[in-house]
Amino acid sequence: VENAKLLALSREKDKIEQELKIARVIQQKLLPRKYPEGLKFDVSGQNVACQQVGGDYYDFFELPRGRLGIVIADVSGKGTAAALLASMLQGVFWATATADNPPAEVASRVNHYVCERSTPDKYATLFYGIFDPSGRINYVNAGHNPPMLVKSDGQVLPLGSENLPIGMFAEAEYKESNMDIACGDTLVMYTDGVTEA
Repeated sequence: VENAKLLALSREKDKIEQELKIARVIQQKLLPRKYPEGLKFDVSGQNVACQQVGGDYYDFFELPRGRLGIVIADVSGKGTAAALLASMLQGVFWATATADNPPAEVASRVNHYVCERSTPDKYATLFYGIFDPSGRINYVNAGHNPPMLVKSDGQVLPLGSENLPIGMFAEAEYKESNMDIACGDTLVMYTDGVTEA
């Protein structure tokens, strides 16, 4: 009887592991597969989950007038719950941002959506910026680790946050900032997986 119970538990564990592997493949396919070309700047990215699935994601999309929207987000916690919220966040973010709304408005709308459809203990930090061909980035940092603008002369400027994370308070207001990026500058965006490592 004990062996039969152990065998049943082992099979159940194998089934869960298989489902997590499938979820990991699906989550990786939600990330960008190709990078935009023909812009005045180069873009690249990488996502490595701590477990089978995780709550970090990044995305980018072309906007009218040669602009590029780019987002990086980190859902609180790890594992399946964080991955599900990250997938929901990515979908609503894509729909809101590709309508060519300003970053602060995108953050506000996404925040309302997440607050209505998530539990109070789940939230996400998020950085969303719109790169203009002129070299300016308009952005909103919703509690995310500050991206670092590394100037061509070696100076490092953080793009800090004055805003609350997404999904904490439905009435939160989001303020937009901007910065000029010159030829030869590099903007590095990351999640707390980098700082924790």
